[in-house]
Amino acid sequence: MNYFEQVFEYMDANYQKTVIHWWRPGMTLEEAHKAIRALPIDSEGWIENPTQPEQEGWRQYRRGVTFIQIRMRELFEGYEIEHGDPYFIGLMGQGGVERDFLLWHDAELREELIWPLFSLEGTQVVSFANMEKYSSGWARPLVALVDEGMLDRDRLLDEMLKALSRGFPAYRVRWFTQHYEDFAPTEAETTARQHLLTAALGSGIGSTTTFALKQLSSLTELDQDGFVAAASHALGGTKATAITALKMLEKIVSERDDLATEIADAVQTGLYHSHDDVVRRSAKLLHTLGKGDLVDAASDTLSPAMALELLGHRNSEDTPAAEAEHIEAQPVTPWTDEDALFRTRELLASEDAVAVTLLVAWLAETGPRALEILKPVIPKHEPRQHDGAVRWLLFQCNRTPAEVAESNAPWRPDDIRRESLLRVVAIVHGQAPTRTLLSTPTDTFGRVDNEEFARRLATYANPQDIWQDDAILAHLRLVDFQEDSTGLAPVQGVQAGCHRFLWSAPEDRCTECNENRIWVRTAQGWIGQNANHDEALPYLIRSPFSATHLATERAIVAPSCLDAYTYDMERELNPRTESYPVVLKPDIVDVLAWHPGEWSPHTARFLGKAMAYDDPEVRAGAAELLSTKLASAISAEVAAQEWAQIEGVILGRWAASLADAATLNPVFVRDLLTFLLPQLDRKTRDIAKLIELLRNVRLQTGQRDVDKQLLEWLSEYKGKTKAATAAAAILKEAK
Repeated sequence: MNYFEQVFEYMDANYQKTVIHWWRPGMTLEEAHKAIRALPIDSEGWIENPTQPEQEGWRQYRRGVTFIQIRMRELFEGYEIEHGDPYFIGLMGQGGVERDFLLWHDAELREELIWPLFSLEGTQVVSFANMEKYSSGWARPLVALVDEGMLDRDRLLDEMLKALSRGFPAYRVRWFTQHYEDFAPTEAETTARQHLLTAALGSGIGSTTTFALKQLSSLTELDQDGFVAAASHALGGTKATAITALKMLEKIVSERDDLATEIADAVQTGLYHSHDDVVRRSAKLLHTLGKGDLVDAASDTLSPAMALELLGHRNSEDTPAAEAEHIEAQPVTPWTDEDALFRTRELLASEDAVAVTLLVAWLAETGPRALEILKPVIPKHEPRQHDGAVRWLLFQCNRTPAEVAESNAPWRPDDIRRESLLRVVAIVHGQAPTRTLLSTPTDTFGRVDNEEFARRLATYANPQDIWQDDAILAHLRLVDFQEDSTGLAPVQGVQAGCHRFLWSAPEDRCTECNENRIWVRTAQGWIGQNANHDEALPYLIRSPFSATHLATERAIVAPSCLDAYTYDMERELNPRTESYPVVLKPDIVDVLAWHPGEWSPHTARFLGKAMAYDDPEVRAGAAELLSTKLASAISAEVAAQEWAQIEGVILGRWAASLADAATLNPVFVRDLLTFLLPQLDRKTRDIAKLIELLRNVRLQTGQRDVDKQLLEWLSEYKGKTKAATAAAAILKEAK
């Protein structure tokens, strides 16, 4: 019993359990036409109007039995419709018993209409790949048609391989490489099509290149000229693919002296591969061909270890070897009327948490005059939600008080952060007297100088005039901890809940929020507590950060407390076991680039987790931050101690991320690995990659001495493993 007979037997046995209302066993095309045309039209999309093929559901095909209706009208009613992309998208998207019924009974569809599908990329919803993954796939029915002799086998194999070079996205083209072997092509059939496989080597898609090379490497009658012409593409692929290609080229070298020049041109691509084994084998083959000059020409791009091995010298002359300078907090100056317009323009171009607070402070001190000064930059139309807090604030200042009250009514009084800014807007409108805000930072870390705080506090004749949230923020941001002298913020906290920032006393915390970490400001600094904290401790902040909030809002709450962000978001970087893990946006790491808070050892640990995360964008952002900001804020020894505590790390990801960071700061990466490796288990998978990277950055920076702990750790490696070989090389070069 073939595939189609099994499908229809299943339908016969389970007909009453399905949503199919037209099918019955043994139907002919004519009988199916009458049954389908008797079905009602459903505007919701289950069955769409076949007289309107241009409607959205027809073009995108989400579900239903649309195409079979069109096809039946073509066959039996003389209905004419253009056989363009929408038509074939409809055919490709038709699944289930309707599609199988047509394939089994409609000869014209099998002989003519099916072939354009192989040159069709598809849509976001409809493609061979999506149908296979989410619906009724095409692979099994196509195999069944070929097995039954109902579909041209030669043409199908041709179309499957031609699709590899049509520029389809990797996800969609992968369907063809995954299912080509379902048709069990013979070696003779593959040999006859090797020109298509050779062309596929240059597709630019790694899985396609690997597939094509696998097929070609199995052939006994390889078109050597064609393969050599395209081999450079394979040498730019994965390590396994490149090694396989080199083995094939080595065999051709032994048989074809006339191809020596062409082979050398292809092999030199391997000198630029990221894996030393590929570089080493490529160089050896080039020397065999008498083309050692090509190896010399690539000296500037070889890793230091490969330059030493292949050329006998260290490639480190032009490598910067200076440590990054430690970043100290710098004073920030209050805005003046003269520079307010210029600084607002800068802020609109690139929002900054500390600069936002300076703008707010200047508006509160300037009042109605601010509108005339900032008139050239005030938005004339209401900003969109993602346009940022500054544009929103300026637009509110330019509205009438009545318009402000009406537009913000839905959020008042729950959104206290918005309420705080609207009080400043009221000052600009002349509805309240100007004031000096207590919480405006005085340095680039977002902190408030204690003496400046005392000066500001003295401007308030009546302590009752102080805004409570302003007083709380000021105490959270003080450079040196001190007890509250306003009498307005005793044991009060700042928390975030229900997707907005809330200022409240501890007993009024939002009951709808998860129990997050509580941060406590004491004389000893910030202390992390759980929800069952000691109510007697002063100045609390409930973790107020989320990667979905505006960057400036996240920083303004407590810009000097960066740990509150990293501790709160650290769990998002933990390895996930769910079937559909949450994919983080790179924002989770980008926060560290703009957040003005002072970096701590935990910031280094957070970055270590990010550099081992599965998303390459997150890792890339973390690598750049490590080589710039981390190197300027935290010592390599402290960072290594924090990294050594992280569990479940894939060391291969660390190696790749640190290699990226080393292009910007090889010295810090060298020092980090020097302190980190002795704290790691020597048997951990991919430890060799870290040792090899350490060797490269040591050579790159010209370091010869070896730290005592690292020396002892490396000395315990024995044997010929990659890790032992790399360790032995470091010890030898240190002598």
